[in-house]
Amino acid sequence: MPMDKLPAILIIGKTRVFGRSACEVLFVIHGNVGIDDFLSRLMESVEVYSTHIRDEIQEENERAARDQDIAYQETLQIDMAKEEAKQQKERALAAERHRLESEKAEQEAQKEKLRKMAEDSLPKEPDSSITTGVTDIRVRDPNGGIVHRKFFVTDQLQDLLNFVASKGYLISEYKVISSWPRRDLTTLDSKSTLEQLKLYPQEMVTVEER
Repeated sequence: MPMDKLPAILIIGKTRVFGRSACEVLFVIHGNVGIDDFLSRLMESVEVYSTHIRDEIQEENERAARDQDIAYQETLQIDMAKEEAKQQKERALAAERHRLESEKAEQEAQKEKLRKMAEDSLPKEPDSSITTGVTDIRVRDPNGGIVHRKFFVTDQLQDLLNFVASKGYLISEYKVISSWPRRDLTTLDSKSTLEQLKLYPQEMVTVEER
């Protein structure tokens, strides 16, 4: 700097360069100026620096707003992905529940069909006035309840098993156990008569789950 312009006043301020703070000479006021010119240049330097600071603040605010928007969008995408995954899981669970309910309903319908077929196939029950050639069969269900029915001794074991099935205890799921001797009647020849199996003049049988 030429000697005739000394002394000089350097206006130094902080600026941001590539995101980092740095000190920089913002304005130079030479010492060979009058007081009015000096004050004018000083005010000008203050205005320039103030404008510079406002620009930096605005730029920083805009950068922060952009960063916030990016972070918001990323969070939004993550939340949307989580919600979609949750909905997919709920749809899968609902579909599985529907499948299981449909299967259960189909199984129940099939059981009811078999129960009705067993009921329709039962022979006529002997009249109470008939006392010979008749056996009284009592059936204890898995819950402890007892039902009874009369059969002719010439009726087949299958008729007794059908009676049990007509009460909802299908032979595919339940065993029918005689009291004495203890036998699983479902394993015997279903065409045998109740007389041949000695299930007369009365008998108690128990229904058990397989």
